[in-house]
Amino acid sequence: MEIKSIKADWIADCELNKTVGVWIKTDDGVFFGSAPQGTSDGDYEAVALPVEQAIEKIRNALPDIINFSPADLRKLDEYLMHYGGPRMMHFGANASVALSSAWAKMAAKASGLELYEYFAKEFGTEIKMPVPCFNIVNGGLHGAVDSQGKPYNPIQEIMLIPAKAESFEEAYSKSMEVFGWLKKITGETLVGKEGGISPKCGLIESILKIKEAIEWSGYEARDFRLALDCAASEFFDSSIGKYTPVLGGEPKDVEEMICFYRELLANSPIWILSIEDPFEQNDFEAFARFTSEFKEVISVGDDLYATQTDRVRRGAEYGSTNAVLVKINQNGTVSGTLDTIKYGLGRGMMHMVSHRSKRAPNDFINTHLAIAVGQFIKHGSSRGERVEVYNELLRIEREAKERGEPIPYAGAELVR
Repeated sequence: MEIKSIKADWIADCELNKTVGVWIKTDDGVFFGSAPQGTSDGDYEAVALPVEQAIEKIRNALPDIINFSPADLRKLDEYLMHYGGPRMMHFGANASVALSSAWAKMAAKASGLELYEYFAKEFGTEIKMPVPCFNIVNGGLHGAVDSQGKPYNPIQEIMLIPAKAESFEEAYSKSMEVFGWLKKITGETLVGKEGGISPKCGLIESILKIKEAIEWSGYEARDFRLALDCAASEFFDSSIGKYTPVLGGEPKDVEEMICFYRELLANSPIWILSIEDPFEQNDFEAFARFTSEFKEVISVGDDLYATQTDRVRRGAEYGSTNAVLVKINQNGTVSGTLDTIKYGLGRGMMHMVSHRSKRAPNDFINTHLAIAVGQFIKHGSSRGERVEVYNELLRIEREAKERGEPIPYAGAELVR
């Protein structure tokens, strides 16, 4: 394989913001990469530059990288990390992620592998279809707000996970059924940033509505699990060191928040399997208290880790969580993301591969990364740029089955 050209220019993300797109043309096809963007960004993420500057950074690098081996993703990413510096400030994470993603696809092709096979070889994992964490209700910065601009439900995401499914297709189909009924029984038309409905009600009322939708679908509450993304940094007031997880409620300190979660887990009519970012992004000790007490819960670090190996290492030392959320644009390169996942896997931590709220369509690198990790994928729900990822997973699962090489479904073991 030979690289013929590398082009960078702006494209639109799903919210019509400009972001970076990269096209690498070879004698064996064109490989595309793009840079997603977040709404609730953590303080430790790699830093994006203004789009025009990021594009110029890529164009300036072309004389250096055009002759790199198409199969050598690591060389490209080491170059980007060297010139990008801490948190990719000097190159731009939007530039590096778009370029690195396109290069990863090219490297897999040059190696004669599907992208998920290429990643799995890096991890030493068995490929599996991931468990969908289907965003059914959007709150926090992703959902409806009152007249004062405050979210009705400060908890950012309520995600649905079918239990006892035997395939990704079955899990996805059941999630779609429940979501359809939820829209019918609520009459809700407002859709949040990641595709869930956004009702003007709090966490508990939202969960009760989901239970009703499950029953209207012909299932029972025990047939499903919930995953919550609290995004607690967004309702943490650093001036008083307290959280306000309920609109209009009294601010709570760490001990009171532990009580809040204890009551929530005990009283929820649907089993809560996973809770992401239950505390703010600097409090490794509070996360550790949560993980120690609620051993039956998958405790996930997102803003806490920002897909950075050094922060995951610190979390492992504290025992802060037992799972890591993975976002390539938080890290800045594909290789850096792979290194973070490999470290977490080595420490026995689970992984949930995630989108961002401002996703650039037609870029399926998360799809393949999730199959290689073989655990969970978090990719929204009803918006078109989210649906295309689920449809790509359906395609991969079906084609593997047709070849007589079915890919096992991770949920058969993880969500019983």
